[in-house]
Order: sequence, then C-alpha cells, then structure tokens
Amino acid sequence: MKASINAILIVGLLTCVSFNCLYYHTLDPVLSRNNVEPSSCLSVVAFKTLINGLPPDINTEQSADGKRTNIKVTEDKYNGQSHPVLDVMAKEVFNESGILSSNDKQGTEVQKGVFIQINNKISYSALGYAGRLLSTMTLSILPSRLTALESFDVSAFEDQKLLFRKTYLHEVRSWLWLPLVFFFWAGDDQKEGQYYYRDVVKDVISNIIAKRKELKKCTK
Repeated sequence: MKASINAILIVGLLTCVSFNCLYYHTLDPVLSRNNVEPSSCLSVVAFKTLINGLPPDINTEQSADGKRTNIKVTEDKYNGQSHPVLDVMAKEVFNESGILSSNDKQGTEVQKGVFIQINNKISYSALGYAGRLLSTMTLSILPSRLTALESFDVSAFEDQKLLFRKTYLHEVRSWLWLPLVFFFWAGDDQKEGQYYYRDVVKDVISNIIAKRKELKKCTK
C-alpha cells in the first residue's frame, strides 16, 4: 500500500514538472501587472501597430478520391500590416487608463498630440517550427523544441518630436514530447504573450507621463 502511494506521488511530481517545463517565458524588462491609474498628464493618444515575422498559413485540402492531399502555404496576410488583435488590446489598456485613443494610419505623420508607434517582430527557430508543423499535419506528437523571440520596438512622439524609444523582449521556449499534451496546452504561450503586450502598453503610458512631467508639459 505504501509503495503504491509513493509511486502515485512520484508520477504526480514528474507530471507536474513536465507540464511546468512545457512553456518557459523570459521577459526583458520584467514588468509589473499593475493597472495604470488615470492621469491628467495624458488624456488623448494616437497609435499605430505593425507586425512582422508571423509564420505562414498552412492549409490542407484532401481530394475527392482521398488519395491525394494538397498543401497550400501562404504568407500571413498581416505581415507588414497593423494587426487587429494588437489594436484592440492596446485600445482596451488605454480605455482602462482613462485615455481616449485613435488608431491613426498616418503613423509618424500625425501632426499634433502624442503618437505611439508599436512595432512587433516575431522570430522563431525553423527546426522547432517544422516539428510543430509536422505534428499538426500528421495529427501526432513529434518531439520538438521551439524557441520564439518576440520584440516590441516602441517610439513615442509629441507634436512629431521624439519623446523616447524603448525595446521590450519576450522569449518563449516550449517543448512538445508528452503524448496529447499539445492539445491541452495549445495557445498557452499566446495567452502569456497577450498579458505581456498589455504590460508593455501600460509601461509605455507610464514612461510618456514621466517624460511629459520632466519636460513640464503637464497642467497642474
């Protein structure tokens, strides 16, 4: 009886360790997840997002006779464009912070007021991505390790004059080797990435307020 309990505890511990090691995130800088309190120093902003490095879209189509499968690989349509998910999340953070925001397609050509340019770039290891791709296409679990590096290069301007530039890095290392684990953990890295992106926007707001106070551009 005691041996069986010990065996269960060991299996439970190994399972816990295995699950916790599936996704490992590193952040630079490490940001707090505190809310940004509304400030009279910043009430309106314009912003624009730009994303690059998204992996290709993979579509498979099986022929009527079931003997042949067509695989179509196309570049993600949002590469080099504003991404609607990034836009919505940024707007949500601005709203929570009491800031009116507009997604301005003019970019740095915005003449008046505070403008924020958020450039998101994603890079990933080709070998690790190939392992994930094969796992998805064959509906199997092929052992693989994928490292993805996400960077946010943020520039803030006021009346077309640079307030500051800052880069935020988010690295995700993930392992895929336990049977069926992928189906339970798919998207976990994306959820963490969304939390981090929101933290980035909050930090940018705090930096803009601090810079405007330093330049004595805040009304008391």
